[in-house]
Amino acid sequence: MEIKYNFCLFARTLNITLLHNIFSSSIYKMFVMLSFIILNKFIKILIVLTLFHARVLFYMQINFSTSFDKLP
Repeated sequence: MEIKYNFCLFARTLNITLLHNIFSSSIYKMFVMLSFIILNKFIKILIVLTLFHARVLFYMQINFSTSFDKLP
């Protein structure tokens, strides 16, 4: 029981140090920054596309209603 507990403790500390090394490494920070920048650009593109789509739909709706008014 004692050996098993010690091994679990050792594995846990090893895991924590590995995670700490990964999280504190510059590669990880660079990856996080890159993913954040890509996500930010993607969200901006998505917002622009939705606004453009809404505007197009709005103009189409106006044209549709005015074309009906011009009917004899």
